[in-house]
Amino acid sequence: MHQADKIRNVALVGHRGSGKTSLNEALLYEAGVIQRMGSVIDGTTVSDADDDEKQRQMSISAALSSFEWQGRKINLLDTPGEPSFVADALGALRVCESAIFVVDAVMGVEPSTIRLWQRAEELDIARMVFVNMLDRERADFFRTLDALKGAFGPHAVATEIPIGAEHEVRGVIDLIDMKAYEYPSADRGACQEIPIPDELQAQAEEYREKLMDEVAEVSEALMERYLEGEEISHEEIVTALKDGTNHGDIFPVVCGVATKNLGTNRLLDGIVEDLPSTVKHGTIDLPEISLEPSADKELFAYVFKTRADAFAGRVNFFRVYQGSMTP
Repeated sequence: MHQADKIRNVALVGHRGSGKTSLNEALLYEAGVIQRMGSVIDGTTVSDADDDEKQRQMSISAALSSFEWQGRKINLLDTPGEPSFVADALGALRVCESAIFVVDAVMGVEPSTIRLWQRAEELDIARMVFVNMLDRERADFFRTLDALKGAFGPHAVATEIPIGAEHEVRGVIDLIDMKAYEYPSADRGACQEIPIPDELQAQAEEYREKLMDEVAEVSEALMERYLEGEEISHEEIVTALKDGTNHGDIFPVVCGVATKNLGTNRLLDGIVEDLPSTVKHGTIDLPEISLEPSADKELFAYVFKTRADAFAGRVNFFRVYQGSMTP
């Protein structure tokens, strides 16, 4: 059993067709849970298992996947983007400390994304953005980034930029470590480090400076040193990014192509390194009791979804806020 500080509860949310289910599939594949990636078009994905979902080629109900990455347990909720089924997405946000907003690099920020963002803000949920479908015609990461800033403010900041565009996209540049990574295939573990392309060096430095501007704002002491021209250590940058993300002061924007497993290993790293654990909110004060994220206390759980299964009957999905439960 994992301790509370080793667990990440994450909702995948966004507009219909942004690629949430494909991203969920790629994350499961990269983590070694499945041996090949399924397809929404073929009806072979893990999270769209219902016949209606396969026929409509879209998620109707939230689906839960659990797996390990770097010694942490990740509980991932793939949610519907269709407005008719938004209740499942809202329910998922209610029981997660973090949300990854999946945005189509062609269409940009869409109405459902804005509504879900507002709800996540109300719930004090850490938010990260995955700009997906970079391999599509007319896909533009930088246009999408500008749209994100326009919709959600200047704290939506790139921590990665793509290498290549549209059908020629082939990797990402990490703006924190200033390293480049290429994906020669969709195979698990295919990512390999390469030198930053000369033609992208200036652009990478430009966007790193924008990232540093946001990171420095996390604390007054850091900002003062930054403005005075003092060097900020890599460890300080990483710590400030995590703190800013956890407290809603920074919204990291990463990128990739879910169907090609491009960028998903780095997204998994971001989930365990930058997003908060289940102890983010600490003690939860209710009218008659205070709940502590401790396995040694009396069990308290919240049922956020009930599903009727033809074979298992009624299946309840719940979040344990205090105590522990064993099968």
